[in-house]
Amino acid sequence: MIINELTRAEVFEVKLFGGEFTFYPYWREVVQYLCERDFYQTFVSNGTLFDAESADYLVAHNILGGGISIHGTEAVHDLITQTPGSFRDATRGALTCIAAGLQISILYTLSRQNMNCIEDTIRCLLDMNILLAGGHFAIGRLCPFGQPPHIWETTRLSYNEFLAIFETIDRLSNCYPVTIVLGDAFPICRLPSKYHKYVTGCWQGTGFAHIESDGGVKACAILPKAIGNLLETPLTDIWDHELIEFRSLSWLPKKCGTCQTFCGGGCSASNPCSTVFGPDEFLVRSD
Repeated sequence: MIINELTRAEVFEVKLFGGEFTFYPYWREVVQYLCERDFYQTFVSNGTLFDAESADYLVAHNILGGGISIHGTEAVHDLITQTPGSFRDATRGALTCIAAGLQISILYTLSRQNMNCIEDTIRCLLDMNILLAGGHFAIGRLCPFGQPPHIWETTRLSYNEFLAIFETIDRLSNCYPVTIVLGDAFPICRLPSKYHKYVTGCWQGTGFAHIESDGGVKACAILPKAIGNLLETPLTDIWDHELIEFRSLSWLPKKCGTCQTFCGGGCSASNPCSTVFGPDEFLVRSD
């Protein structure tokens, strides 16, 4: 029913997301149904359940590629996931996808546990032929939702630490034959102009939305609250009416309204506020 509603709303691209979409026992049927309706499909996965059969299935249903989450070298990745062997399983899955002809980008979520091993991870993945020349290494921001406040405060990076990360991205971009970016939004006004090219920005609520398994619609997968349900209200109505406040920009600081390099206020999901939308954490705090 959800896919039928997406068809009615003339959605043309679906990214299989999670959680982990391969945990769903009927994910192949979903992929086939989307393919039959000519959706463009990509995916985000932890890679641990991919084998030759599942990778070939994706290719056979016109999926060209996706992102696999690897958060460090083996010891660091397994520490973050708290699952021994998860690095081995993720890298094996990535290699299986590449062998099937899928284009794989690496997704690396920053925390205090892995902020100092970006280069080691890139080197490791290049040596393993997982991160290929010309490939993408997208660094993501850790967000507070779903975590106890004390955990968030001990794992989040400070503003100055993010500046150091951008310095690292700039240096590594000149050392390795891969494209390294911050895969999430960041307030451009808080960055030196030489780093602006490494921020990919965010299209939440203007270019994409997240659909939960029960039909709930969020502007972003990470935000804690749904703004509607497409099984109860047509997606076009939710898109056109429930996001009016978001697109009004009233939730952003006034200075954003006069900014010449408007970035959308950075990452709304970075701010553990009580409202549905909020400005980037570094627009409301300086640390």
